[in-house]
Amino acid sequence: MVLPILIPYPKSLTLGKGKFRLSDKGNIHLLSHHPELEPLAQKLQELLCQFVSVQWMISNNHSTSIAHIDLELIKDSSCSTQSYTMIICESNILLQSTTLQGLFYSIMTLKQLLRQYGTQLPNMEIIDQPDLCIRGIMLDISRDKIPNMTTLFELIERFAELKINHLQMYTEHTFAYSQHPKVWQNASPLTGEEVMTLTQYCKQHFIDLVPNQNCFGHLHKWLSLPEYNHLAECPNGFKWPWGDHSLEPFSLNPTLGESLTLIQELLSELVPHFQSQYCNVGCDETFDLGQCHSKAQCLTQGKGVVYLDYLLKVHQIVQSMGKTMMCWGDILLEYPELVSQLPTDVHVLEWGYEANHPFDEHGKLFAESGLTYLVCPGTSAWNSLSGRTKNCLQNIQNAVASARKYGAKGMLLTDWGDRGHWQHLPISYLGYVAAAGISWNYENHHTSDFIPELNLHVFQDTAGVLGKAFSDLGHLDDLFQHSLVNNTLLFQILYRDTKHSVFSKFTQEEIQKVQSQIAHLKEKIDHSQAECSDAQLIVEEFQHTCLMLEHASLRAVTQLEQKWSDSQRKKELSQHLQGLIEQFKELWFRRNRSGGLTDSLQRFYEQLDFYQGRKERKPTRFF
Repeated sequence: MVLPILIPYPKSLTLGKGKFRLSDKGNIHLLSHHPELEPLAQKLQELLCQFVSVQWMISNNHSTSIAHIDLELIKDSSCSTQSYTMIICESNILLQSTTLQGLFYSIMTLKQLLRQYGTQLPNMEIIDQPDLCIRGIMLDISRDKIPNMTTLFELIERFAELKINHLQMYTEHTFAYSQHPKVWQNASPLTGEEVMTLTQYCKQHFIDLVPNQNCFGHLHKWLSLPEYNHLAECPNGFKWPWGDHSLEPFSLNPTLGESLTLIQELLSELVPHFQSQYCNVGCDETFDLGQCHSKAQCLTQGKGVVYLDYLLKVHQIVQSMGKTMMCWGDILLEYPELVSQLPTDVHVLEWGYEANHPFDEHGKLFAESGLTYLVCPGTSAWNSLSGRTKNCLQNIQNAVASARKYGAKGMLLTDWGDRGHWQHLPISYLGYVAAAGISWNYENHHTSDFIPELNLHVFQDTAGVLGKAFSDLGHLDDLFQHSLVNNTLLFQILYRDTKHSVFSKFTQEEIQKVQSQIAHLKEKIDHSQAECSDAQLIVEEFQHTCLMLEHASLRAVTQLEQKWSDSQRKKELSQHLQGLIEQFKELWFRRNRSGGLTDSLQRFYEQLDFYQGRKERKPTRFF
């Protein structure tokens, strides 16, 4: 018999002979007395109704006269808290674990079996537990999309089925702080009430919703305002490490006590809306540190010491709230001699988004320093439009392999929205599925392409088209000889002005291959038969992605033909882009709030100005 398609795939699955037939009448038996066992039984009851249209009763009467599914909590100190056992035989199904979380995961596995087999489930025994304790996803809700509540609920349900148990929403200015309305007034922020609702929803799905507020860099939305500008390290802008000059401030001045006062106030309001033991304070990419107000102190004490001193003060704030601090590890890695000075309760987040990122080297340092850390690969969706399939899979594989080698506590997959968050949500689905599978069962999944899993359990595409189509979309950049770090060439062609060096990195033959593949994918997608709740939207998002990629290719062709002075060509580009913008707006509101849309569209309008010969607008910020 063919093995079932499951994501994540169990550690041990043994098929037997025969089948369990889900008849119209049956019971869900509670073999243990626990007040929170009944909600799990109700969840199972809903799934049976949804997938096989049977109405089974929940019962404490263990009669075996009719078909039944048994839920049982057992005592076994040798079992992981997230482990479970499932035994399917001809007379009944037994779902067993030492914890409610484990039982929930067994129900999620059964859900996928129901989707696959309907009323006739193959007899089998599953014994399962994860490789990594924490398997998380971080959504960027600050650059520039903030999902609406419906989208967030749907994502939580999707993550729960994938056995993701940790969720963060990266925040710079998108929480509705009561004393700082000017910062978020145009952002459609999450409110405290919404966060509490999400916290409870996550709890029902055994997901830890973790507060996330950057507390050092990436605060330009705050520091550009007159009320906060005096808190900036460089109030009038600074020099980026790559040479360009930012007109905006970026990081807090770490030598100013008022900076910490602001952070204390923000965390004191944000954190109580969550129930997690963790708090992520960010503190990454402090590019401007030592350029202005802290320059003298950095010269005398060392930039690393100044950074660490500030980080330790933020740690004291988090610790005083009874929480465990998480922070990004990139700045600490610049000063490895200081890593050992971190308090041992800090959880370091080791991020890197390329296939060859040195997770081993960095993980070894954190492990030898006695620190708890998580590996943080990415979806490779941002700065891409189409995703980067090969890099996404290899980045996650590399991260999890290193996590297992050096004892990382878990994995946090990041899904950023740099430069306008132009990629549509389904571009990230491959990363979500791959991260869930590889972090749960590395040995089974580290060579997977995840196309069957996407087709069956995400898109529910009976034609088996969408999984391959999205995967192939993420291979478009492979058609170019030149590759970019943390970007795709087509994204850069669409994003950058025509004087940028990216316009010298492709050939006519490469663009023709890209255009041919895009046309093929557009035709292929018409044959999909997806049955997921957002199937039509996913197809529209795929088609719009192809149109954006086509526009990038048209810009490339115009460059190759030296037609930028051709008014007719610019008119055609202008009309094409105007159509893209209108579709982009319409699709945006199907999943997201209005805040951030203006920022996201700014670069599109700059390109329109160029096509139409209008005066250029203020340049788009880098982050």
